[in-house]
Amino acid sequence: MLPFTAGPVELIILLVLPLGLLSLFLGRKLFWLFVGISGFLLGLLIGGVIGIGNGWDWPVILLVGLLLGAGAAVLSIYLQKPMASLAGFMMGGLLAVVLYMLVRYGTNIATNLMFGGPGPETWILFLVGGVAAAVFVWVTYEWALIVLSSLSGALLTFIGIAPFLPFNLPGIIYLLILGGLAAVGIYVQAQMLSKTQAVAVVPVAAPPGPATSIPSPSAPAPAVQAPASDVCPQCGAPVRPGAKFCNRCGATVAVGDHQ
Repeated sequence: MLPFTAGPVELIILLVLPLGLLSLFLGRKLFWLFVGISGFLLGLLIGGVIGIGNGWDWPVILLVGLLLGAGAAVLSIYLQKPMASLAGFMMGGLLAVVLYMLVRYGTNIATNLMFGGPGPETWILFLVGGVAAAVFVWVTYEWALIVLSSLSGALLTFIGIAPFLPFNLPGIIYLLILGGLAAVGIYVQAQMLSKTQAVAVVPVAAPPGPATSIPSPSAPAPAVQAPASDVCPQCGAPVRPGAKFCNRCGATVAVGDHQ
């Protein structure tokens, strides 16, 4: 016997199971999807709590979830970090409530939430979990997206496979299944993040140029050797040291030129 009534459940499973797997493993990269899933789940909760008592049919409740999810996904494109924090608030509150109800009621979460109505403790858990998750997203962001998208993906995946699980298992068993799915998603997304952060641009070495010798600044400059004998600047004839005139052309030879 399935824990949920047949009919609209099959339609919900067809929607939530693929979305759950995508959010579980690609929630950080598909940021808009994580935000949209948060709005979708919140819409299902609001539609179920309000609509069931007012005679809403399941397609109407499902439409409320789809509209909220689509609106949240579109807004996340333009308001990334604020919508991430809002999605964290929605998902944190929902996860806190679902975990509590899962331990308390097992797989009868939908029946007790939507038909029995949430009690005061449910709203307190929702607010506490939502505020904690919103702060977590605002402070850490990347890791918050990984953790929360893995948890939301695990929740959707669990909802998709819940009809095939035994009905009378203790709630802690369902909690362990949910935690195991979330742990796998967190591990996979963390590995993807670490690989992304490890990619570094390696600078290309410039080709070696011709070797040039740079003289040391402390090395003395080579001394200029004086000519072997003084010569006349006019005719080039040798001039005797100390002479003032050239013997060949008679040109005046400066004393400083040959001393």
